Amino acid sequence: MKFIGNWRLSAVVIGFLAGAMSVPASAQVVNYPEGGPRLVDYSELPDWNGLWERGGDIIWNDAIPPGVKQHAPFNEEYMRTVFKPAGGGFRSLPGMMIALRPLKFHINPYAVFITNEMGLVRRIYTDGRDHPEHPLPSPMGHSIGHWEGNVLKVHTCCLMEGQDLPGGGKQSPTMEVEERFWSPEPGTLKVEISVTDPVLFTEPWTTEKTYYHRPEWEVVTLQGDGGAGRDFPEAQPGENWVTEASAPTPVSKLTEGAFDDVEISGPVLADEDLNVVTARAVGNTAPETVEILDVVRHDKFITWKGKTRSAVWNCAAALDGSGAFCGGGAQH
Repeated sequence: MKFIGNWRLSAVVIGFLAGAMSVPASAQVVNYPEGGPRLVDYSELPDWNGLWERGGDIIWNDAIPPGVKQHAPFNEEYMRTVFKPAGGGFRSLPGMMIALRPLKFHINPYAVFITNEMGLVRRIYTDGRDHPEHPLPSPMGHSIGHWEGNVLKVHTCCLMEGQDLPGGGKQSPTMEVEERFWSPEPGTLKVEISVTDPVLFTEPWTTEKTYYHRPEWEVVTLQGDGGAGRDFPEAQPGENWVTEASAPTPVSKLTEGAFDDVEISGPVLADEDLNVVTARAVGNTAPETVEILDVVRHDKFITWKGKTRSAVWNCAAALDGSGAFCGGGAQH
């Protein structure tokens, strides 16, 4: 290096270069195929844009019976020496796809972006690029996908070691994720997920998730407490909360005196509307996943049971659906 006459300026330049070399890299080089990007025309892309709500429980696999603990298929040594059961794991891949909060899809020929209320951003590049030759590991890894008609196939590598997985355990540098997204019918989106790790897993960790389109919703970024206690300022009881109980609550106790002074102002609620009312009262549950049982109509109110994958809720509402609440979700 040729020094500049002013030694102070030389010192500044040397110090800057030394500092730059010690700063961790913040970007990586795109690995395009020969000829550059290969793009699908906008007209060939499915319209999955917008918000999608999770179907099922906040777990890895809804096909596994309630009460059975779920975690990745770690080998015996990992389970004995490292593994600790844990909740969470929703801030990295693959846990983000459980959709603790609704997922928003943004699709263009270059990429599919998936975001949520927790501020997470996932990028699935669909412009023909390959994984980087020198990747920087991250909680979401590096995802590349390609379209086969209206089916999106995705491969993810380069996950960051130490990130939490749903049910317990951590990501590892040898972990990879393969996904297949498709829409079996308008308003419904599905994804098959297969996670492999040749070092830590005994077999692929698989699931199939279902999401439901919510075109009337918009994203509200959560505050630092994760949204605990958040409610709409003008919400009435039952419009955005659930009566919690440590044990199943009899419907008679829930409804005792609750509707004595109610005035019916809207049309009488039909049985087929009760799944929507149940999901609203229970919270963070898609109406499409609720089964309605034992509907009883009284003079001023309705009682019923709302069955989800893991619980049966005792519910009640005025005849027009106002004041709806559910309590005592008993496992089944």
